Amino acid sequence: MKFVCPDCGKEVLEEVMDGVVVYSSITSISECGDHEYDTKHRVYENGDSVHYQCMNCGFILKTKNGEDICTCEDLVSWLKSHMIRIIVVVEGGVVQNIFSSHPDLDIDVLDHDNARNGLDDETAEKTRVLNERLEKEIKEKGLEIVW
Repeated sequence: MKFVCPDCGKEVLEEVMDGVVVYSSITSISECGDHEYDTKHRVYENGDSVHYQCMNCGFILKTKNGEDICTCEDLVSWLKSHMIRIIVVVEGGVVQNIFSSHPDLDIDVLDHDNARNGLDDETAEKTRVLNERLEKEIKEKGLEIVW
């Protein structure tokens, strides 16, 4: 499952915990006593989840009753209820319609068939340019194309 913040659109979810015991290796100590930690090999024990939030903007996930989400079960329920679903209707190899569960979703279609038809066709050329832009965006954002 994937988290996308409804406020800022970022995709990093963090768990805020209370009462956690952390064990960290100290890698160096300066003359004044400041020290550096080995952040890759920390051990965490105990602790209670206070809530889940967006690491970028601090948006706190809430239940339908307005309570902070602090359990794995409520987290999964929230993620499922905020999942964006897209349905593409194809008949005879042609996209007939596209439906989305999210009203603000911007859907672009990579239409390779139309882009290859008639090099002198203005519509085909626009489609080819749009396809190139979309494919570049897909690569830059590391998006996955699901067939």
